[in-house]
Amino acid sequence: LIVTGGSVVVEGAGQGGAPMVVRDLDLRLGRLTTATVDQHDVAFAVEMAVYGTVAHVTGQPRGAGYALRVRARGVDVAALVRDVPVAALSGLQRGRGEIDAELLLVDGHLIASGHVRVAEVVLALPGGPTWLRADQLTAAVDHFDLTSGRGRITRLDLVAPALSLPAERATAMLAAVVARLRDHPEMLVRRVTVTRGTLSLERNGGARLEDVQLAAHAPERRGDGAW
Repeated sequence: LIVTGGSVVVEGAGQGGAPMVVRDLDLRLGRLTTATVDQHDVAFAVEMAVYGTVAHVTGQPRGAGYALRVRARGVDVAALVRDVPVAALSGLQRGRGEIDAELLLVDGHLIASGHVRVAEVVLALPGGPTWLRADQLTAAVDHFDLTSGRGRITRLDLVAPALSLPAERATAMLAAVVARLRDHPEMLVRRVTVTRGTLSLERNGGARLEDVQLAAHAPERRGDGAW
């Protein structure tokens, strides 16, 4: 079975009830079998050309749900995030990289564990038309619910990020980034690291910080919001 240039729309599965859309899908399946709806012990393995690369996907039952293992390199992660919203990567405008994750489908939820590594990142920040650029962004999640945005983001790593802000609006714009975490207490970000960062404040006689190194983490067993 071969599908070329296909699309899949899942109504109501995206952010805010929007449809989740997968476009430009090329799919090749071989050695097919049939199963009735009440058979839950069916496993599969496929390779499909999607988002500019070949993705390897396997699936098998696990408890009351169904587990999918997804591996891909050179994938257009920005296009994927537009179709399948991921809280840890919201605002991603450009970036290509690799995905190695397990997705558990259970009780209408999509639970993810694994990591995404993205190169040549352009990320739109909340609070204004401002873009963060970075050589690389790595996001790792552990039992993170892609449907509701709940769960653990075990780390966010930024390599050589560059951010330029108007000096008079810098505090408000950085506060808007922090507010995204504060307003979603069910989403725990465990650790954030920045390597070789650059921060510029634009104004007459403004400031420029170079080679910024930052590491911050939340206590594993204390839920008071401290870092």
